[in-house]
Amino acid sequence: MNEYGRAAGALERFNRCDAAHAAEAIQRDFRNLIAIFDHQLGSLPHDELPAQSHISEAKRTAERGLELVEDLVELLRTSR
Repeated sequence: MNEYGRAAGALERFNRCDAAHAAEAIQRDFRNLIAIFDHQLGSLPHDELPAQSHISEAKRTAERGLELVEDLVELLRTSR
């Protein structure tokens, strides 16, 4: 069996239920990460502009990741 055949077989064994559970776990992780960033932003002094900027950008990135994984969770749920 070549590399492609092994990869295709592994993909077939990875069922959608497992994928949905993995996506839901990633979704929870993104939500927790966003909450951490919110907490950090709320506890920073107002004169810490560089740190606020970096944390805000990290939060926006996590929010985009959350949106993507929410779409993935919905797609996996509807394709069962």
